[in-house]
Amino acid sequence: FAGMGVSPTTERQVLAEASNRIPFFQYRVQFSPDGFAVSRPYEGGTFRVIAVGRVEENKGFLDLVEVARILRDIAPVPVHFDICGDGSVRARVQQLVAAHKLQDRVTVHGRLAREPLLDVYAKAHALIVPTRSTFTEGMPHVCAEAVLTGLPVVASGWSIVAAKLVPVTPATLGSPSRSSTVGARSDAWQNWWR
Repeated sequence: FAGMGVSPTTERQVLAEASNRIPFFQYRVQFSPDGFAVSRPYEGGTFRVIAVGRVEENKGFLDLVEVARILRDIAPVPVHFDICGDGSVRARVQQLVAAHKLQDRVTVHGRLAREPLLDVYAKAHALIVPTRSTFTEGMPHVCAEAVLTGLPVVASGWSIVAAKLVPVTPATLGSPSRSSTVGARSDAWQNWWR
């Protein structure tokens, strides 16, 4: 038996569980920039944030609705979330968006084919990885996709994202105690459009 993973953090976790009795091999993925257009920098108007992945509670997608609600009240510019993906809480996300009257702040696209997804990336100003602290996140492929488009990545400080991607805006890294996005994280957003 052997262990394999994408980070020193994963290696430490696996070796600790195995009492250092197995070899561990780190691997790195490679991504082609083919098809990815460099996103335009934010120059005013609506600030667009993309979230891509399995729409699950532990992946933080329900929290994005709360973040959108908070930012509607405190952000000096409109902030719009484009949620791309499918999962067990997608319908609940849509219900919460409607209940909080956030249709102008959150679009739930569902799972998109490559070309429409690349179009959403091209219009975004940042990518958010809203994973909650109750889920051990590996290296989300969406982060590599964001880097290929030149988007900053918003993630919590415990995520492997901070260790493996440069640059990650330090102001966006924080405590994952409730989730990686709600509460204290709302404060960090205020600096993005300045």
